[in-house]
Amino acid sequence: MLQPKQAPFAPTEKQIEQRIKELYRDSYKDIQTVIAGMYEKFSSGGELTLADMTRYNRLSKIEQELSEILATLYKNNQKYLYQSMESSYVQGYFEQQYKLEMASQRLLGFGGVNEKAVRAMISESLTGLVLDERLGNNQRLAVNQMRQALSYSLVQGESYVKAAKRIKETLGKDQARSVLVAWTETHRAYETASYDRREQAKTDGLVFETAWLATLDKRTRQRHRAMDGKTQDADGYFSLPGGSKGRYPGDPMLGASDVIRCRCTTVTNFVDRTPGSRRGRSEYDDARSPNDLFDGKTTYKDWYASRLE
Repeated sequence: MLQPKQAPFAPTEKQIEQRIKELYRDSYKDIQTVIAGMYEKFSSGGELTLADMTRYNRLSKIEQELSEILATLYKNNQKYLYQSMESSYVQGYFEQQYKLEMASQRLLGFGGVNEKAVRAMISESLTGLVLDERLGNNQRLAVNQMRQALSYSLVQGESYVKAAKRIKETLGKDQARSVLVAWTETHRAYETASYDRREQAKTDGLVFETAWLATLDKRTRQRHRAMDGKTQDADGYFSLPGGSKGRYPGDPMLGASDVIRCRCTTVTNFVDRTPGSRRGRSEYDDARSPNDLFDGKTTYKDWYASRLE
Protein backbone atom coordinates (compact mmCIF):
# COMPACT_ATOMS: atom_id res chain seq x y z
CA MET A 1 0.00 0.00 0.00
CA LEU A 2 1.22 3.47 -0.89
CA GLN A 3 0.85 6.08 1.84
CA PRO A 4 3.45 8.89 1.91
CA LYS A 5 4.50 10.39 5.23
CA GLN A 6 3.64 13.84 3.91
CA ALA A 7 0.82 15.03 1.68
CA PRO A 8 1.68 13.75 -1.80
CA PHE A 9 2.21 16.30 -4.55
CA ALA A 10 2.83 15.23 -8.13
CA PRO A 11 5.15 17.21 -10.41
CA THR A 12 3.52 20.15 -12.15
CA GLU A 13 3.32 20.38 -15.93
CA LYS A 14 6.19 22.86 -15.91
CA GLN A 15 8.32 20.52 -13.79
CA ILE A 16 7.54 17.60 -16.08
CA GLU A 17 8.50 19.61 -19.14
CA GLN A 18 11.72 20.78 -17.49
CA ARG A 19 12.80 17.29 -16.43
CA ILE A 20 12.15 15.81 -19.87
CA LYS A 21 14.04 18.73 -21.41
CA GLU A 22 17.02 17.88 -19.17
CA LEU A 23 16.94 14.21 -20.24
CA TYR A 24 16.93 15.17 -23.92
CA ARG A 25 19.63 17.79 -23.41
CA ASP A 26 21.95 15.20 -21.87
CA SER A 27 21.25 12.75 -24.69
CA TYR A 28 21.91 15.39 -27.33
CA LYS A 29 25.34 16.00 -25.79
CA ASP A 30 26.12 12.30 -26.32
CA ILE A 31 24.77 12.48 -29.88
CA GLN A 32 26.92 15.54 -30.57
CA THR A 33 29.98 13.61 -29.41
CA VAL A 34 29.21 10.77 -31.82
CA ILE A 35 28.54 13.08 -34.78
CA ALA A 36 31.62 15.21 -34.05
CA GLY A 37 33.78 12.09 -33.88
CA MET A 38 32.33 10.88 -37.17
CA TYR A 39 33.23 14.12 -38.94
CA GLU A 40 36.67 14.30 -37.34
CA LYS A 41 37.51 10.79 -38.42
CA PHE A 42 35.94 10.50 -41.86
CA SER A 43 35.40 13.99 -43.32
CA SER A 44 37.57 15.67 -45.90
CA GLY A 45 37.87 19.42 -45.68
CA GLY A 46 35.02 19.51 -43.19
CA GLU A 47 32.61 17.80 -45.59
CA LEU A 48 31.27 14.30 -45.37
CA THR A 49 29.13 12.46 -47.91
CA LEU A 50 26.91 9.40 -47.87
CA ALA A 51 29.40 7.65 -50.13
CA ASP A 52 32.15 8.23 -47.55
CA MET A 53 30.01 6.72 -44.79
CA THR A 54 28.75 3.68 -46.68
CA ARG A 55 32.31 2.37 -46.96
CA TYR A 56 33.31 -0.34 -44.50
CA ASN A 57 29.89 -0.27 -42.80
CA ARG A 58 30.70 3.07 -41.18
CA LEU A 59 27.17 4.47 -41.32
CA SER A 60 25.59 1.37 -39.77
CA LYS A 61 27.98 1.58 -36.82
CA ILE A 62 27.16 5.26 -36.24
CA GLU A 63 23.43 4.55 -36.51
CA GLN A 64 23.82 1.78 -33.94
CA GLU A 65 25.52 4.18 -31.53
CA LEU A 66 22.74 6.72 -31.98
CA SER A 67 20.10 4.02 -31.45
CA GLU A 68 21.75 3.02 -28.19
CA ILE A 69 21.74 6.64 -26.98
CA LEU A 70 18.04 6.92 -27.78
CA ALA A 71 17.36 3.60 -26.06
CA THR A 72 18.97 4.92 -22.88
CA LEU A 73 17.02 8.17 -23.22
CA TYR A 74 13.73 6.34 -23.54
CA LYS A 75 14.56 4.07 -20.63
CA ASN A 76 15.20 7.07 -18.38
CA ASN A 77 12.18 8.91 -19.73
CA GLN A 78 9.94 5.90 -19.12
CA LYS A 79 11.20 5.55 -15.56
CA TYR A 80 10.46 9.22 -14.87
CA LEU A 81 7.05 8.97 -16.53
CA TYR A 82 6.01 5.98 -14.43
CA GLN A 83 7.18 7.69 -11.24
CA SER A 84 5.21 10.80 -12.19
CA MET A 85 2.11 8.76 -12.97
CA GLU A 86 2.34 6.97 -9.62
CA SER A 87 2.69 10.23 -7.70
CA SER A 88 -0.16 11.76 -9.72
CA TYR A 89 -2.38 8.79 -8.88
CA VAL A 90 -1.54 8.99 -5.17
CA GLN A 91 -2.17 12.74 -5.09
CA GLY A 92 -5.41 12.38 -7.02
CA TYR A 93 -6.61 9.68 -4.62
CA PHE A 94 -5.94 11.61 -1.42
CA GLU A 95 -7.01 14.97 -2.79
CA GLN A 96 -10.34 13.43 -3.78
CA GLN A 97 -10.77 12.06 -0.26
CA TYR A 98 -9.91 15.50 1.12
CA LYS A 99 -12.60 17.08 -1.04
CA LEU A 100 -15.18 14.45 -0.10
CA GLU A 101 -14.54 14.81 3.63
CA MET A 102 -14.57 18.60 3.46
CA ALA A 103 -17.83 18.53 1.54
CA SER A 104 -19.64 15.85 3.51
CA GLN A 105 -18.16 16.77 6.91
CA ARG A 106 -17.66 13.08 7.46
CA LEU A 107 -14.54 11.04 8.15
CA LEU A 108 -14.04 8.30 5.60
CA GLY A 109 -11.83 5.25 5.85
CA PHE A 110 -8.20 6.35 5.49
CA GLY A 111 -5.94 3.70 4.04
CA GLY A 112 -3.10 3.55 1.56
CA VAL A 113 -3.32 3.38 -2.20
CA ASN A 114 -3.38 -0.13 -3.60
CA GLU A 115 -0.29 -0.62 -5.77
CA LYS A 116 -2.22 -3.04 -7.98
CA ALA A 117 -4.62 -0.22 -8.83
CA VAL A 118 -1.68 1.95 -9.91
CA ARG A 119 -0.26 -0.82 -12.10
CA ALA A 120 -3.68 -1.45 -13.61
CA MET A 121 -4.03 2.23 -14.43
CA ILE A 122 -0.60 2.36 -16.10
CA SER A 123 -1.30 -0.74 -18.19
CA GLU A 124 -4.71 0.42 -19.42
CA SER A 125 -4.78 0.61 -23.21
CA LEU A 126 -5.44 3.63 -25.42
CA THR A 127 -6.11 3.11 -29.14
CA GLY A 128 -5.59 -0.60 -28.56
CA LEU A 129 -2.05 -0.18 -27.22
CA VAL A 130 -0.80 -0.13 -23.65
CA LEU A 131 1.63 2.60 -22.61
CA ASP A 132 4.74 0.43 -23.01
CA GLU A 133 3.75 -0.33 -26.60
CA ARG A 134 3.07 3.32 -27.41
CA LEU A 135 6.42 4.36 -25.94
CA GLY A 136 8.10 1.62 -27.97
CA ASN A 137 6.49 2.93 -31.14
CA ASN A 138 7.66 6.45 -30.33
CA GLN A 139 11.19 5.21 -29.76
CA ARG A 140 11.28 3.41 -33.12
CA LEU A 141 9.92 6.55 -34.78
CA ALA A 142 12.64 8.64 -33.12
CA VAL A 143 15.35 6.25 -34.30
CA ASN A 144 14.05 6.27 -37.88
CA GLN A 145 13.77 10.06 -37.97
CA MET A 146 17.29 10.39 -36.59
CA ARG A 147 18.60 8.09 -39.31
CA GLN A 148 16.73 10.04 -41.97
CA ALA A 149 18.12 13.34 -40.70
CA LEU A 150 21.65 11.99 -40.70
CA SER A 151 21.31 10.45 -44.16
CA TYR A 152 19.89 13.67 -45.58
CA SER A 153 22.80 15.66 -44.18
CA LEU A 154 25.26 13.21 -45.74
CA VAL A 155 23.48 13.26 -49.11
CA GLN A 156 23.63 17.05 -49.07
CA GLY A 157 27.27 17.02 -48.05
CA GLU A 158 26.54 19.25 -45.08
CA SER A 159 29.11 20.37 -42.54
CA TYR A 160 29.15 19.15 -38.96
CA VAL A 161 27.44 22.31 -37.76
CA LYS A 162 24.53 21.91 -40.18
CA ALA A 163 24.23 18.17 -39.54
CA ALA A 164 24.22 18.69 -35.76
CA LYS A 165 21.57 21.39 -36.09
CA ARG A 166 19.37 19.16 -38.24
CA ILE A 167 19.62 16.30 -35.74
CA LYS A 168 18.91 18.67 -32.83
CA GLU A 169 15.72 19.82 -34.56
CA THR A 170 14.68 16.19 -35.07
CA LEU A 171 15.34 15.40 -31.42
CA GLY A 172 13.36 18.49 -30.40
CA LYS A 173 10.27 17.14 -32.15
CA ASP A 174 10.61 13.88 -30.26
CA GLN A 175 11.04 15.80 -27.01
CA ALA A 176 7.75 17.60 -27.69
CA ARG A 177 6.06 14.22 -28.23
CA SER A 178 7.44 12.94 -24.94
CA VAL A 179 6.20 16.00 -23.05
CA LEU A 180 2.75 15.60 -24.59
CA VAL A 181 2.64 11.93 -23.57
CA ALA A 182 3.72 12.80 -20.02
CA TRP A 183 1.15 15.57 -19.64
CA THR A 184 -1.59 13.29 -20.96
CA GLU A 185 -0.65 10.29 -18.84
CA THR A 186 -0.20 12.15 -15.54
CA HIS A 187 -3.58 13.81 -16.08
CA ARG A 188 -5.11 10.39 -16.74
CA ALA A 189 -3.48 9.00 -13.58
CA TYR A 190 -4.85 11.82 -11.43
CA GLU A 191 -8.38 11.58 -12.81
CA THR A 192 -8.41 7.77 -12.60
CA ALA A 193 -7.46 7.96 -8.92
CA SER A 194 -10.15 10.55 -8.26
CA TYR A 195 -12.71 8.28 -9.90
CA ASP A 196 -11.52 5.24 -7.93
CA ARG A 197 -11.82 7.12 -4.63
CA ARG A 198 -15.30 8.38 -5.47
CA GLU A 199 -16.43 4.86 -6.25
CA GLN A 200 -15.13 3.71 -2.86
CA ALA A 201 -16.94 6.60 -1.16
CA LYS A 202 -20.22 5.44 -2.65
CA THR A 203 -19.79 2.10 -0.89
CA ASP A 204 -19.41 4.09 2.35
CA GLY A 205 -22.87 5.49 1.81
CA LEU A 206 -22.04 8.94 0.44
CA VAL A 207 -24.56 10.24 -2.07
CA PHE A 208 -23.39 12.89 -4.52
CA GLU A 209 -23.31 13.88 -8.16
CA THR A 210 -20.14 14.04 -10.20
CA ALA A 211 -19.99 16.86 -12.74
CA TRP A 212 -17.56 17.51 -15.58
CA LEU A 213 -15.43 20.60 -15.02
CA ALA A 214 -13.86 22.00 -18.18
CA THR A 215 -10.90 24.32 -18.36
CA LEU A 216 -12.63 27.28 -19.93
CA ASP A 217 -10.08 28.73 -22.31
CA LYS A 218 -9.47 28.76 -26.04
CA ARG A 219 -7.37 25.58 -25.97
CA THR A 220 -10.19 23.42 -24.63
CA ARG A 221 -11.97 21.23 -27.17
CA GLN A 222 -15.38 22.52 -28.14
CA ARG A 223 -17.09 19.29 -27.06
CA HIS A 224 -15.34 19.48 -23.68
CA ARG A 225 -16.54 23.04 -23.21
CA ALA A 226 -20.04 21.75 -23.92
CA MET A 227 -19.59 19.18 -21.14
CA ASP A 228 -18.88 21.79 -18.44
CA GLY A 229 -21.30 21.21 -15.56
CA LYS A 230 -22.80 18.05 -17.09
CA THR A 231 -23.24 15.15 -14.65
CA GLN A 232 -22.81 11.41 -15.03
CA ASP A 233 -25.81 9.36 -16.11
CA ALA A 234 -27.44 6.67 -13.98
CA ASP A 235 -24.76 4.17 -15.07
CA GLY A 236 -21.92 6.49 -14.10
CA TYR A 237 -20.90 7.68 -17.58
CA PHE A 238 -20.42 11.06 -19.19
CA SER A 239 -21.86 11.24 -22.70
CA LEU A 240 -19.92 13.64 -24.91
CA PRO A 241 -21.19 15.34 -28.06
CA GLY A 242 -20.41 12.96 -30.90
CA GLY A 243 -21.32 9.83 -28.97
CA SER A 244 -18.20 8.93 -26.98
CA LYS A 245 -18.74 7.89 -23.36
CA GLY A 246 -16.39 7.76 -20.40
CA ARG A 247 -16.34 7.60 -16.63
CA TYR A 248 -14.12 10.67 -16.12
CA PRO A 249 -12.00 13.14 -18.14
CA GLY A 250 -8.97 11.32 -19.51
CA ASP A 251 -10.73 7.94 -19.47
CA PRO A 252 -9.21 5.78 -22.26
CA MET A 253 -12.76 4.70 -23.09
CA LEU A 254 -13.28 8.16 -24.62
CA GLY A 255 -10.64 7.54 -27.27
CA ALA A 256 -7.44 9.36 -28.14
CA SER A 257 -9.18 12.40 -29.66
CA ASP A 258 -10.76 13.18 -26.26
CA VAL A 259 -7.90 12.07 -24.03
CA ILE A 260 -4.69 13.50 -25.48
CA ARG A 261 -3.78 16.74 -23.67
CA CYS A 262 -7.15 16.91 -21.92
CA ARG A 263 -7.06 19.28 -18.91
CA CYS A 264 -10.62 18.80 -17.67
CA THR A 265 -11.45 17.45 -14.24
CA THR A 266 -14.54 16.74 -12.12
CA VAL A 267 -16.35 18.17 -9.12
CA THR A 268 -18.57 16.32 -6.65
CA ASN A 269 -21.81 18.03 -5.76
CA PHE A 270 -23.73 17.23 -2.60
CA VAL A 271 -27.41 18.16 -2.50
CA ASP A 272 -27.09 20.31 0.61
CA ARG A 273 -23.78 21.99 -0.24
CA THR A 274 -22.59 24.20 -3.06
CA PRO A 275 -18.99 24.61 -4.18
CA GLY A 276 -17.59 27.94 -3.05
CA SER A 277 -15.39 28.54 -6.08
CA ARG A 278 -15.37 27.84 -9.82
CA ARG A 279 -12.66 25.22 -9.56
CA GLY A 280 -9.71 24.41 -7.38
CA ARG A 281 -8.21 22.06 -4.84
CA SER A 282 -10.59 23.13 -2.03
CA GLU A 283 -13.82 23.98 -3.76
CA TYR A 284 -15.99 23.32 -0.71
CA ASP A 285 -15.06 26.41 1.26
CA ASP A 286 -18.43 28.16 1.29
CA ALA A 287 -18.54 30.17 4.54
CA ARG A 288 -22.29 29.68 4.66
CA SER A 289 -21.95 25.93 5.03
CA PRO A 290 -21.58 24.32 8.46
CA ASN A 291 -18.06 23.12 9.27
CA ASP A 292 -18.33 20.99 12.35
CA LEU A 293 -15.58 18.54 11.45
CA PHE A 294 -13.25 20.75 9.38
CA ASP A 295 -13.20 24.51 9.16
CA GLY A 296 -13.25 26.22 5.81
CA LYS A 297 -9.55 27.11 6.03
CA THR A 298 -8.31 23.53 6.29
CA THR A 299 -5.84 23.01 3.44
CA TYR A 300 -5.15 19.71 1.76
CA LYS A 301 -1.71 19.57 3.39
CA ASP A 302 -3.12 20.24 6.87
CA TRP A 303 -5.94 17.76 6.34
CA TYR A 304 -3.53 15.03 5.28
CA ALA A 305 -1.29 15.61 8.30
CA SER A 306 -4.26 15.44 10.67
CA ARG A 307 -5.47 12.17 9.14
CA LEU A 308 -2.08 10.55 9.64
CA GLU A 309 -2.09 11.33 13.36
